[in-house]
Amino acid sequence: MRFFFQILFPLIVFIFCLKFLTVYNWRESVDLILKLHPGVVLKIIFLVILNYVLLSLFDIFTIKKLNSKISILKIGLISFISYSFSMNLGPLLGSFGMRLKLYKEVGLSTKMISKVIVQGTQSNWIGFCLVGSLLMIFIGRWGGWLGLIGVFSYGILVKKIPLTFWKKFHLEKNFFDINLLLIGVASVHWLNQVYILYLITKIQYLILLKAQLISALTSLASHIPSGLAIYEITMKKIIPNEKFLLGGILVYRFFLYFLPFILSIPLYVFRFKLFRRVLSGFVVTKNH
Repeated sequence: MRFFFQILFPLIVFIFCLKFLTVYNWRESVDLILKLHPGVVLKIIFLVILNYVLLSLFDIFTIKKLNSKISILKIGLISFISYSFSMNLGPLLGSFGMRLKLYKEVGLSTKMISKVIVQGTQSNWIGFCLVGSLLMIFIGRWGGWLGLIGVFSYGILVKKIPLTFWKKFHLEKNFFDINLLLIGVASVHWLNQVYILYLITKIQYLILLKAQLISALTSLASHIPSGLAIYEITMKKIIPNEKFLLGGILVYRFFLYFLPFILSIPLYVFRFKLFRRVLSGFVVTKNH
């Protein structure tokens, strides 16, 4: 296990990073970004930061409920690195592998890390379902079979899921009171992502929301990291008459996926030197 995390895992990360950086069409992205209004670019950057803050809240609330003494800043940095890797290279390497490695370095046990991963993943997808059910209610206009499905789904998610989740994974009682909070955070996260795409493409928000939710499912089913190509194909199928859609998605990927990933690479590589200076006591497993 030590050989895997100290030698093999960094090597795998390095290979995946090189492959991703050579495949990504970053030059065209920059050309399209230069055509955007500076005010729009600033809004997008702010919303991207908000997106990763929202994702970090999954880890922060869960770890604090586990009564861990790790600082919020440390958790936020680890979460940012993990999610940026996950969104570009896939959840197996990012959400699971990266979290397991980095949280072990700050003293969390494997059991605690597993609870963090489970809590974040489940809350995120329950939030996805909640947004989807509310969208069905809105589109159905409280009438017809679509609206009824939306009302029914909303009732199940709000009343049943948190209790079922709590019992199924045998989490401590103090987890129950943050389930609804994290589901709310996840819902805002999904809505925020769509709003970023809306600022870039100016396509009607509800149309983008419907396309985004469906594309997220097809990307998940494809098992391709970041749903590359599958996401674009699905979006184009749902919104076929928008000429700037694919270019907008390229800019969207640059801000939400590529740029955070580039920032997270040096944070990961130089984490020991950086965290020892800025966040003293980051590595606690070997130095104490």
